[in-house]
Amino acid sequence: MCDLHNTIILTSAPGTDNQTVFVNTPITPITYSTSGATGATFSGLPAGVTGTFSGGYITISGTPTVTGTFNYTVTLTGICGNVAATGTLVVNACPSSSLLGSGGGGPTWRVYPNPMSGSFVIESSEDGTFELINGHGQVVQVYEVRRGRAELQVVLSAGVYYLREQRSGTVQKVVILE
Repeated sequence: MCDLHNTIILTSAPGTDNQTVFVNTPITPITYSTSGATGATFSGLPAGVTGTFSGGYITISGTPTVTGTFNYTVTLTGICGNVAATGTLVVNACPSSSLLGSGGGGPTWRVYPNPMSGSFVIESSEDGTFELINGHGQVVQVYEVRRGRAELQVVLSAGVYYLREQRSGTVQKVVILE
């Protein structure tokens, strides 16, 4: 006899089941709670991303190693009927200076420490404006560097980001640790 109350419900933040990341950047873990299931099967996940089932909870996590659009399906097992959840992971190639903007010449600069935790320093041969860009290509913070040096605080989630100097368009990958 089938239990009509079999469910699969997204328990991670809204939108985590439809996210866009850069290749070789961890996805935000996707979690579901279930009732009535004894397991789950996973299809359509990109290489480097896996799903697990434990005690009625499902977690999809990992670091995609290939680019593309991946429509995944989680199907519950050990129940009657076909109870499933779907989502999409879009994995883009890492940005380059041509993708984020490029320019000839311009100031030379560096950021350290890299990887960083809590704070970092930007040193530049000129005053400048720097944008910190997340794995979705969104500018999350803007920094003004005056007199060639700025020590800045970071209050962001751990992950890979890109720092772009606005005038020249030069880009450097930075890693923020937990």
